Amino acid sequence: MTSTKNEEVYPILIALMVVAVAIYFGGVYFHVKIIQASRKDKDLTWKLDITNSIIMLFHFFQSIFMHTITYIVKDLYLYVGEWFCYLFKVIANYTTFYMFGHALIISLTKYTIIVHWQAAREWGNEKVAMLYFWINITHPAISILIWLCIRPDFFWAYDGMAQIDRCLGDPKELWVDNFEKVMENKSLIKLHNLCHMNTPPQQDYAEYIIHIFRACSCWLQVGYFYGAATNLLEMVVYFQLFVFMRR
Repeated sequence: MTSTKNEEVYPILIALMVVAVAIYFGGVYFHVKIIQASRKDKDLTWKLDITNSIIMLFHFFQSIFMHTITYIVKDLYLYVGEWFCYLFKVIANYTTFYMFGHALIISLTKYTIIVHWQAAREWGNEKVAMLYFWINITHPAISILIWLCIRPDFFWAYDGMAQIDRCLGDPKELWVDNFEKVMENKSLIKLHNLCHMNTPPQQDYAEYIIHIFRACSCWLQVGYFYGAATNLLEMVVYFQLFVFMRR
């Protein structure tokens, strides 16, 4: 790539990073306000709200950080080791799964307290909220563990994060070093592509049954992920909630 193209690319990327940082600090201001109000009022879901604000701020901080540093330092893994890149890949997957599932957890909390109000009151609304607080924190880790059971190579195979690809020296050779191709560096293996696994011969019954179980579990995971990410599961919960309230 010529120096002329470099001069065209980097000002645009720098401008985008500056805009991202400015938006991020705007988000910091509002989330700090949310945290302060939650700590003051201590409503039923105040711990959920504070945790959500902290994790969202951390998610976008590490995302901006990795995007910036991998643009500045090419093949970052040569200087810090591959473990550094994969550590941020684990963090990014955890926070992404968390954010996509948070709204569903909130809707389930409301559904439990409103629809099953008698059982919730007997057990204690605070205990119900605390239960969902822990589910909110642990469900991304559980999703990752399930993916690792389905695909032990999950963190290598699922490459939907361009900044991690750059950190690892772009092992799949998708990154093309000019701005026209930057936006095309998307995942070679998307989440639903992970379910396309090699089918063992049917004569080997044990291997074949395990394969069927893994494939079914994979598609269930994909369905949950996309259902939560698009708020379809949340819509189902709120629909049931509205039906109950109209009775």
